[in-house]
Amino acid sequence: MMLRLTNCCRLAPNIAHELHAAAEARAVVAASPFAQRRAFIAALSDELHRHADHIARANLRDCDVFGQQQQQQQQQRGASSTIVAPTHPGLGTSTSSAAAVARHDGHTCHARHHVSSAAAAAVTAPRRQRSLAYVAAAAVSTPTAAGDRGGAGGTTNTPAGHAGAATAPPLASATWGVLGGHDHHRRVSPLRLDKLHSTLDFLLRQPDPIALPRGCWLRDDADADAAAAAGDVVDDPGASRGRCTRRTADLEVFELPVPLGTVGVLSRFRPRISIDAVAMALLAGNAVLVDGGVSLHHTNIALTASVRRALIAVGLPPTAVVCVESFDAAHRSTLDWLQLSDHVDLAVVCGPPKLFDFATRHTTIPLLRATGRFSSVYVDQSASFAVALDVVINSKFQRLGAANAATSVIIHSQFPRYTELLLALAAEGAVLLGDAAAQERAPDCVAELASEEAYGGLPHHGLRDAARTLCVKTVDTLAQALFFIDSFGAAQSDAIVATDEAVCAAYCRRVDSAVVLVNASTRLSSGVPLGCGVDFAISTSKVHRRGPLTLEMMTTRKWVARGRDPTRGARR
Repeated sequence: MMLRLTNCCRLAPNIAHELHAAAEARAVVAASPFAQRRAFIAALSDELHRHADHIARANLRDCDVFGQQQQQQQQQRGASSTIVAPTHPGLGTSTSSAAAVARHDGHTCHARHHVSSAAAAAVTAPRRQRSLAYVAAAAVSTPTAAGDRGGAGGTTNTPAGHAGAATAPPLASATWGVLGGHDHHRRVSPLRLDKLHSTLDFLLRQPDPIALPRGCWLRDDADADAAAAAGDVVDDPGASRGRCTRRTADLEVFELPVPLGTVGVLSRFRPRISIDAVAMALLAGNAVLVDGGVSLHHTNIALTASVRRALIAVGLPPTAVVCVESFDAAHRSTLDWLQLSDHVDLAVVCGPPKLFDFATRHTTIPLLRATGRFSSVYVDQSASFAVALDVVINSKFQRLGAANAATSVIIHSQFPRYTELLLALAAEGAVLLGDAAAQERAPDCVAELASEEAYGGLPHHGLRDAARTLCVKTVDTLAQALFFIDSFGAAQSDAIVATDEAVCAAYCRRVDSAVVLVNASTRLSSGVPLGCGVDFAISTSKVHRRGPLTLEMMTTRKWVARGRDPTRGARR
């Protein structure tokens, strides 16, 4: 204990020293050839392969410790409510959830749902087999592959993700513990190294994010020819994001992509966020600071060691990466570096909303917010029942607890099959909370009234399976739906299901979210489905970058203007 206190006391000057060294290393990385930075990505992939067992053990240790801490806290609270164990909708229930989940003639419902067998079967039987595909990504086959994308994520198409209806895949008890399912605000995600390699493989195919455009007088043609000979794609017309904005007899102006500088990544519970951000930041010529919190202490150290070995292997300074070692849950080490605004150019906050609030109170560093906790699907009165059911189920169950998984379904009161929709959702395993109208129209499906906290997507402290809780809001007009989204939304991902083009257009114009979807799942609000490439989070900030945080987000712009007349300077 004394050693940890000593480390905490010395942390601030150590972090300042490391960030100063990172600033020097940043200049080296930014000036390095693209071939060298790309070689780092390949070396990092090799390092992760070589040390996969060590990294997995470190992550499992973090998961075990965190699970034990959560169990102790649960025991101290003395909660008497039964916690719903994580189950896969449509795949049956685990034995530990028998007290909270009941079976009704082949379909699974919450214990407080008294669903008519005939009614539920009529709406769910034709799509029972198809629903397995939606929730297959939540299935896990080993403790180290327990299905988790670090960012908002896309769909998962790996064969290991699919499970038959007869048997549910084994779950990693250390990571599930007493946390009531995939509540990503209150559990440590098991590390998916296969997903890390997918990200690195994608980055290896990308052009130089800070390449100079053709025709720019700053570009060294000899270096460009050498890079092309080495296999770089800098001569691809789409390789450079820079451009010439003006060329006259007196003046030529170029807009050039440049690195951001030193990027801080403040995240909690999800180890892939940090390593994805590190790879993107270094490829774009930045230095990077990683703060994963005490819950991922050992995982972050193991991953950072691999990053530094990869940097050394390709001749880049390992000091370009700073790993903040946390020793307690009070954010003391985080507070230390947040106050060093002269050393960090941008910080990305990924985690619970309260983490962003903490950072906002204690720093003047520009912050990008990636802390969405609310995603909704609005079912208009003109919506197709089949499309509505498909979209809501995929939005909720494609990967339980995802950052862009739906937390609320807003239903127009005149939707013809209102009750059938709730019956089908309950049969798929959703724990429905609703307003008075929902309880009146579907009393057998709605477990209880939803509180404002539930509508806002806040966790339920283990009293129910938060990852499968879906709040129902009934509205009479589109304006009421928009007001609800504006009141409770996180401005991240919101969808509408409708056939009325005018309603869809009005919804898209008026919903102020980073990603707005029409007749499409909220799980599509990710870099790859949106055509932006791999991402590590979804930003809801309006400044610098909104939406998927991709490789391009790691750069900013510089304007270079040069007078073309050698005999006199350009003037206004």
